[in-house]
Amino acid sequence: MPNQPTIAERIAKCEDQIDQLKGEWHAIPDFIDVRLRLTDSRVARLSSEMADVKERLSSVEGKVDALPRVLAEMLDERDGRRR
Repeated sequence: MPNQPTIAERIAKCEDQIDQLKGEWHAIPDFIDVRLRLTDSRVARLSSEMADVKERLSSVEGKVDALPRVLAEMLDERDGRRR
C-alpha cells in the first residue's frame, strides 16, 4: 500500500498550486493587450489594403474584363511583400 500524503503535505501542495495560478492570473492583462495590439495591426493592414483595392478599382472603372487581372496582381504584390 503506497504512502498517502499527509494533510500538511496536501495543504502545502494546494498552496503552491494557488501561488502558481495567482502568477498566471497576473499575466492575463498583458496577454489581452498583446492580442488586442495584434488585432489592431491586422485591422489597420486590411483597411489599407481595402483602400488600395478601392483606388485600383476606380482606375479600372468600366473595364470589368481587367478586374480579375488587377486583383491577381494585387495579391501577387501582397504575397511577394510577405516572403
